[in-house]
Amino acid sequence: MVKVELCNYNGWEDCVKISNDRIEVIATTKIGPRVLRFAFPGEDNIFYENSSQKGLTGGEEWRIYGGHRLWHGPQIGFRPNEPDNEAISYVLLEDGVILTGNREDKSGMRKQITLRIPSDETEVEVIHSITNQSVWPVELTAWALSVMAGGGLALWPNTKLDTGFLPNHALVSWPYTNLEDSRFRIHQNYMSLRQDSSGKDWFKVGSSNVEGWAVYLLNNTVFIKEYDHLVGAAYSDMGSSFEIYTDIDIIELESLSPLTRLEPGQLIQHKETWKLFHTDDKELDTQRAWNIINNVIAD
Repeated sequence: MVKVELCNYNGWEDCVKISNDRIEVIATTKIGPRVLRFAFPGEDNIFYENSSQKGLTGGEEWRIYGGHRLWHGPQIGFRPNEPDNEAISYVLLEDGVILTGNREDKSGMRKQITLRIPSDETEVEVIHSITNQSVWPVELTAWALSVMAGGGLALWPNTKLDTGFLPNHALVSWPYTNLEDSRFRIHQNYMSLRQDSSGKDWFKVGSSNVEGWAVYLLNNTVFIKEYDHLVGAAYSDMGSSFEIYTDIDIIELESLSPLTRLEPGQLIQHKETWKLFHTDDKELDTQRAWNIINNVIAD
């Protein structure tokens, strides 16, 4: 049975908690749209929480807060860093909530996140929507960013797409990306990135992740992020449908929709599915972790 209720969380009133007997999700209505928590009941949050920004609202400063957020890309000029520090509207559903942000002053976009959970699974359906409420057409991508708690390991696949003699995969870097960074490794069938509090440099790569999934392991908890990669569609950032970033505090798992031209009044949607499960091993190395995850995804 799914339960939807209002609660206080981390200094914010009127948060929406969605739960069944196995998982819980908490989103704030005082800023955002933001999803603050995804966890097994009584266990640690898989998402990052910025302790110095708990309960804050208002102001012109952009804040990371933590949790999961929605941006629109590509990251040009002010996009997508308009602050989301004001209260939003929401509609409670029998199995979730619709969170609708305010119209952004500079871009004219309005963001919405819809969360739903089934009655007996450890997963969440997350639908991201961006509506063009400006007076001109805009080409953009819906950009879904999950900020994960530090100290874990991320894995994502190298594609198995058979393209004959043509390339089948893109690996994209940024000016600050050091591909010799010890936190990052390229394996035969997958890539991996560790969040390390001693790694002071920023690191980011993008990928044409045709399989459409990535995972994050923290202690004995595994977070799975799934989305649809559309083969042949145009993606921003040199063809990236998946991007991953880390610094001294966080690691972000980011999925992107294809680039879409939105006329005034039109919207774009981008769906993710989140899943949680436990492993019996709190000290997984990358190869054992890959074997476990690959079997789960295959099922």
